[in-house]
Amino acid sequence: MFNVSSALSALRANQMALTVIGNNIANATTPDYHRQSLRLVDARPINLVGYQVGQGVEISSIHRAYSSITEAALTRNVSEQAAVSAQMQVAREIESMFTPGQGTILDRLETFYNDLQSVTQDPDNSATRTVVLRSAQNLTDEINAVGSKLDQMLARLDRAIDDKLEFIHNKTSELVDLNLKIREALIRKESPNDLMDRRDQLVNELAKEIDVRVDQQATTTDDISIPETVLRMADGQVQLLRFPLDFSASTDPTTGERILYRKGSIHPTPVTQGELGGLLTARNHLITQYRERLDEFTAGLVTAVDKVHINGVGLTGSFDVLRGIRRIEPSDIPLARTDTIVPIQSGSLFISVIDPSGSRTVEQVDIDADVDTLQDVVTRISDLDHLEARLDDPPGQLSIRAETGYQFDFVTVAPTLLNTDLITGTAVPTISGEYEGVEDDAYVFEFDNNGEIGVTDDLRMTVRDSLGAIVGSFNVGRGYEAGQPILIGAGISLAMSPGVVNSGDQFSTKLIHEADSTNLLVAAGLNTLFKGSSALSLGVRDELLETPELFAATRSGDPLDTRNIEAMINTRYKQFLGGGTQTL
Repeated sequence: MFNVSSALSALRANQMALTVIGNNIANATTPDYHRQSLRLVDARPINLVGYQVGQGVEISSIHRAYSSITEAALTRNVSEQAAVSAQMQVAREIESMFTPGQGTILDRLETFYNDLQSVTQDPDNSATRTVVLRSAQNLTDEINAVGSKLDQMLARLDRAIDDKLEFIHNKTSELVDLNLKIREALIRKESPNDLMDRRDQLVNELAKEIDVRVDQQATTTDDISIPETVLRMADGQVQLLRFPLDFSASTDPTTGERILYRKGSIHPTPVTQGELGGLLTARNHLITQYRERLDEFTAGLVTAVDKVHINGVGLTGSFDVLRGIRRIEPSDIPLARTDTIVPIQSGSLFISVIDPSGSRTVEQVDIDADVDTLQDVVTRISDLDHLEARLDDPPGQLSIRAETGYQFDFVTVAPTLLNTDLITGTAVPTISGEYEGVEDDAYVFEFDNNGEIGVTDDLRMTVRDSLGAIVGSFNVGRGYEAGQPILIGAGISLAMSPGVVNSGDQFSTKLIHEADSTNLLVAAGLNTLFKGSSALSLGVRDELLETPELFAATRSGDPLDTRNIEAMINTRYKQFLGGGTQTL
């Protein structure tokens, strides 16, 4: 009988072994399945006549091939790979928006500058101005579209993050329930290998979504860590150290970042791995970075082009009134602290006032941006002769109006009305030209001796700059034809009418390199090409689209005068982004 029992035990053990092997084969491709094997031991012997006799073989346990170190490494890799994959997917989508090609921002920017160039080739054709404005509108439309797509991506990722949180909530709840079943099986002395495989599968599914770390302890304990969460698994028992079944996501009102919180906590929960971590990183950093770069590009483009456009006039000439299209507010705080598309800085604003006879006077408004408010600037402009400034509705919009019969502009030409208080003779000087210097200056003209213009031998005039350095000495006596311009330098010419001059007689003129070194005009949107202050709000000024003749291509109103549009073309070589690049 004993021999039969031993043989039967061997058959049963091997039959079970075949069952286990068959199960291994059947699950060869099952995700997270671990190979199982039998552990066989000698059956308990019996005592016969003082001897112990074996009773064959029996099954000790069904062993699961499992390495805590390997599984922990795999779980960690799953989290890291999922995070990188999520970020790469978002990065590729963003890349498609900015990759150079037909219809992209860079393509439409190039078309805009090419169309500007066409105006210089056919300056008296009003149709070319319409083409430029249409190109500018196409450019702003594409910038709007890309900005809108980035915002839509943000909204879509916010929804995806909320979906991930719900998924994680469900999976962590399932993990707790599963571990309770494992515990019950172990109490019954069963080998819950399939349940443990399912637990590992859940852990890896969680690892794909969020940071998960499995730490093997010195005992038979494994700690599964999720941000703000630790599940301690000791011999199948689960100790819930911290387990927030409720995560919540909210947007930081200051930074705009999407932040996770554990229910009942005021402290953010950092998540960097898994698809959730990848989505948060892409949403809070990658998309935000490109939104900021797009706004920076927009501000750079607007600043470069509008700072030139404000210096010109359209075919209709100078202005009776200008209304700003951008708001500067609050109007009662220093200008440097206002939030504008381009920072307002200390400097000077030069306004040319043209009287009914066409004579031009240049008025200077000094601005200390750290002290002066917008209301202070309004007061100073209104204190100038023949000009009135005010703040219109909506609040913060600046407008300037000239007295009836007068006009104004911001063209950087020399004034025709000179400071002639120190002239005692009868000859009248006339200044013309556009100053080409790189910084503001002033020329002082002084006659070296007495004489008659165009008649007296060696009648000379000395010109000095604002530092007293001699610019040149010029003959205005015999050999000079009265009324003919003399090129003084830096684009400025002088003509003297017939008459006499006396030694020591002086007159002077301001030379303006930049009409507005403060950026106030661009910030206020006075005589600008563009409207708006961000990628989403950027557009072409409505008045220009309605009346293309207002496009400030000239400095004089003459269709053949292309000086301003040539200066606008030169902005294509400026860097619209920090770091010395135009590339988004």
